Parts: sequence; C-alpha cells; structure tokens
Amino acid sequence: MFQTTSFIRNEIQSTNELIRDAGYEEAIHFRPPFGKKLVLTPLYLSGEGIDTITWDMKDIRL
Repeated sequence: MFQTTSFIRNEIQSTNELIRDAGYEEAIHFRPPFGKKLVLTPLYLSGEGIDTITWDMKDIRL
C-alpha cells in the first residue's frame, strides 16, 4: 500500500515521541516492517538523519 510522505512523517515522529517519553535518550533508529525498503520511507529517513536497520550484516557500520 502506498503511503504519503506526511503519513510516514507522522508515524515516525509519533513513535519517536513515545520512545522519548519512555525515557530513551540515545539515537533512535528505524527498521522497516518486514524489512521492506519502500520508496518514500528511505528518502524521508535520510533527510532526517535517521539510520535504517535492515536484515543484512553488510549494512552494519562498525
């Protein structure tokens, strides 16, 4: 299902607010549901400086 950029932004921002409200203070990363890399989500995350966590070990930065 296609989601708009505003929907993606609202979902990520509201989730991140809940994480912060729970007391988490470190960087918040994003793992796409089921590992799906959709078109607009990575673009939004990149623009916000949010790292995406995927299934592949090759994507891990050490």
